[in-house]
Amino acid sequence: MPTIPIIIIGAGEHSQVLIDTLQLLNNKILGLTDIATERHRTAILDVCILGPDELILSHSANEVHLVNGVASVGRPDLHRKIFETWIAHGYQFSDVIHPASVLSPHISTGRGMQIMAGAIVQPGVTLGDNTILNTGSQVDHDCIIGDHTHISVGATLCGHVCVEHACHIGAGATIVQGVTIGAESVVGAGAVVICDIPPGSKVVGVPAVPIGKNKR
Repeated sequence: MPTIPIIIIGAGEHSQVLIDTLQLLNNKILGLTDIATERHRTAILDVCILGPDELILSHSANEVHLVNGVASVGRPDLHRKIFETWIAHGYQFSDVIHPASVLSPHISTGRGMQIMAGAIVQPGVTLGDNTILNTGSQVDHDCIIGDHTHISVGATLCGHVCVEHACHIGAGATIVQGVTIGAESVVGAGAVVICDIPPGSKVVGVPAVPIGKNKR
C-alpha cells in the first residue's frame, strides 16, 4: 500500500535529519515549507523548499501528511504552535522513527512523534503528541513524556521519570529515577537532575540548580 506523501514544515537544521530518515523509510516527500521566506536556499538534501506554510492548504488533509521540522531549541512555542495549528485544520502528522532506534513494543505513543537514530525507549514509557527523542537519547522504563517535549541528543531519563508538557531536555542531560520535570521547563546541556523541578524552571549544572524562570 503506497504511503501518503509528506510535507515537512520548517526548513532549518532539524529538517535535514528528518529528510534523511524519511528517505531511509522510502517516504515520498513533496517538499518543505517555511515561514522564513527570506532564506536563500531553494532545497535541502535535494528536497525543494516550496514556500510559506500556507501552501499546505493547496492540498487537502486526505492528500498529504505533515512532519514538524521545527525543533524546540530557541523556539519551543513555535514547535507547539505548528502542531496545534495544523491539527486544527484537520491535517495529520506522521511519525518519524529511524530504523536504527530501539523501541519496546510495550509503550504508548501520541501523534507526530520523532525518534532519531540510536534512541532507546524501554517498556512502560508513554510518549505524548509532537515529542522529539533526538539522536542517542535513552528513555528508561515507565517514564512519561508530555506533549511537545524535546529530549535532546544523548540525554538519559532513568526509570519512572515524568517530563511534563513542552519541556526541553538539553544534550547529554541526566534525569535520575523518579524525578518530575514541571511543564515548560528547560534542563541545560549536561545537567544532572536529582530532584523535582517546578513548572517553568530553567536548571543547569551537576547537580542541577535553578538559574531563573524559562522565558517562553
